[in-house]
Amino acid sequence: MSLTFADIITGARQILHDQSAGAYRWDDTVMLAKAGKAQREIVKGKPDEASVRKSLQLTAGKALHAILPDTAWQIIDVVCNMGEDGESPGPTVNYAERSDLDRADRKWHLAPPSTTIYNWLRDRSDIRRFYTYPTAHPLTRVWVELIYADTPAMPTATTDKLVIRDIQQTAIELVTAGLALMEDDPKADIPRGTALIKSGFDSLRMSAGAEQIIGARAK
Repeated sequence: MSLTFADIITGARQILHDQSAGAYRWDDTVMLAKAGKAQREIVKGKPDEASVRKSLQLTAGKALHAILPDTAWQIIDVVCNMGEDGESPGPTVNYAERSDLDRADRKWHLAPPSTTIYNWLRDRSDIRRFYTYPTAHPLTRVWVELIYADTPAMPTATTDKLVIRDIQQTAIELVTAGLALMEDDPKADIPRGTALIKSGFDSLRMSAGAEQIIGARAK
């Protein structure tokens, strides 16, 4: 990713017609915070924009696992087995619906432990956790390769680079500008801010993301 938050702020200011250097309506500190929030909101709806690959050692004998680190937003995929050292790609791990396994075997979670994982299942109560079938063998270290969405760190300087892809520049500029207009101060313009946020998420085909932000602001 080559874009910096300075690029996003410049674009958002063009949308806001706030380009008088030295007399900005929204200073860099405010705009940086809005751009950082806009990036996080986009990642909530498009987890693949901040995807990370890593090997995870499974806990022996347990079917339910948590993604590490704590900044992980949600699991995207479990790709393959990674041997005993976490560095040796092996058989793929296929996704399965829990209802399918439940119908096939109501005691699937009690199947004998194995050194090879065949399936992974989402925990629908927590998007950061997943099940494996079978469970990991207690006498052999079992690793898998994960793809998960990480929560982007809030930027601390305008020179910080974006996590999401450059192709989403227009979307993040629109959402950033919209968030600035939603401020609780005399500069607030709720209808226009709402329209800009909707435009940004519409460009990503994420109308639900816009409704979540706008709804939170209305409360």
